[in-house]
Amino acid sequence: MWIVFRTWRAGKKWRGLRGKIFAREPKRSPPPRALSAEPSRKLLAELEKEESQAKEQAETTIQNLKTKLLETERKLGKLLDVYLGETITAKEYASRKEKLVGQKVSLRELIQDFE
Repeated sequence: MWIVFRTWRAGKKWRGLRGKIFAREPKRSPPPRALSAEPSRKLLAELEKEESQAKEQAETTIQNLKTKLLETERKLGKLLDVYLGETITAKEYASRKEKLVGQKVSLRELIQDFE
């Protein structure tokens, strides 16, 4: 009886203990296993729970962003009233308006990203 000591050689051949060359053995992959029903149900339940939590968080974030957008629009309206009442100069009005319009645009973009 021969005891075969396998070593890897270039050319994809196996060399035995006494130098005899054997052809490369084919790789055998293990047979696929199916998951039992219980763990897969638990995984699906966890996934659905995480999805619902993510939706709720997204909805609250969108609502908060919309509230901030409305506040910014109100501030723009008040700023226009103050300018028309000649309480502030045109230069001050332009700088404040630019800041508020920038906030308004960024809030709208964030809302679109979440929806």
